[in-house]
Amino acid sequence: MYKPLLAIYDDESRYLKAFTDFVAADNNYNFEFVFFSVRDKFIEFLEKKEYDLLLINANLADEEIIENIEYKEDKLILLSEGGIKEEFLKYPVVYKYQPLKNLIKEVMKEYAQNSDFLNYSFEEEKTKIYGVYSPVKRSMKTSFAITLGIRLATNKKVLYINLEEYSGLDDVLDIDNSEDILDLIYFSGKKKGNSLFKMKSMCQNFNGMDFISPVRFPEGLKDISDSDFKELFEKIKKCREYDCIIIDFGDRICDKMSVFSMCERIFTPILEDYLSRKKIEDFENYLVNTGQEDIQKKIQYMSLPAININAFGKEYFDVLSQSDFGNYCEREFGELDGK
Repeated sequence: MYKPLLAIYDDESRYLKAFTDFVAADNNYNFEFVFFSVRDKFIEFLEKKEYDLLLINANLADEEIIENIEYKEDKLILLSEGGIKEEFLKYPVVYKYQPLKNLIKEVMKEYAQNSDFLNYSFEEEKTKIYGVYSPVKRSMKTSFAITLGIRLATNKKVLYINLEEYSGLDDVLDIDNSEDILDLIYFSGKKKGNSLFKMKSMCQNFNGMDFISPVRFPEGLKDISDSDFKELFEKIKKCREYDCIIIDFGDRICDKMSVFSMCERIFTPILEDYLSRKKIEDFENYLVNTGQEDIQKKIQYMSLPAININAFGKEYFDVLSQSDFGNYCEREFGELDGK
C-alpha cells in the first residue's frame, strides 16, 4: 500500500536521530519518512517535488525554502521551538519538544484535512467486521467485546469502536476525550479530507488494541444516519489497516442496520430469565417483520460465564483478559468463526 512521503528538515542532529530511531522501531503511522539536516540537500530535494508533506523547523524556514514548496498551503507544517515569524503564521504549527507519538499524530491530523488520497488498496479486502449487540441489559456484552479485542490483538491488528450512548469506559480505558467517534463520522462525510489519517490521528491503544473514543454527548448519535455509519466503515475496510473491527452497538440499532449487514458475525450475549428470553424473541420478530433475515442468520447467541474478579479502573481488563472469562471469549470466537 502506498504511503505518503513526509520530509523532515531540522538542524539538530540528536533530535533527528531520536526521530529516526522512533519511527524505525514502530512505524505504524502510514507515512514514509525522510530526514534532512543540511540546507542544500533539502533544497535539492524540494526541487524534485516528490514529497507529500513537509515538516520544517520554523527557525530554518526562509523565503528561498518557502518559494520552492509546491502547494505550500496544503503541504507545509512548521516545527516550532516556541516562536513563529509573523509571515509564517498562516501555516499549521506543531510544537517540537513533545513526545514524538503525539507530534506525529498532530501531523497526521493536519495532513488529513488537506489530502483526498484515501490509501485504498486494490488487493482483496482482509478486514472483517464483528458486531456485539444484545437487547438484554446487563449481559456483559462490553466486557466480552473488549476482552475479545485484547485477546485477538496478540496476533491481529484490532480496532474497537463503541457506539453506546453511555459507554462507562473513560476511566477504564484512560480515554482522551478531545475527539470522539462522532468527530470521525462528521469528517468522513466531508468531500475533502483523508479519513484514514484522521482516524489514525484519533486512535488510542489499550493492551495492543486500537480504539476510538466513544461519544461524549449521546444526543449527537440521533443526527447520524445509517448511510453515515456505513460510509465510515466501508472506508476503514477498504484501507485494509486492520484485521478485525469490533463494533460494540448501543440501543439505537434501527439506524445502523446496514452496518449490521456488514458484520461477519454478531455476537449476542443473553441471559436465561423469562423476560430476557422475551426480549430476544421481540428482537428476532423485528428482524423478520422488517425483512432482515440475512442479519438474523449472522447472530450467534451466547451465555457468558460469570465474572469473578476484584479489579477496577485500568486494571479491570488487564485481569479480565487473562482470566477464564478471557479464555472463553477467545475460544468461543475461534469456534464460531470457523477457525
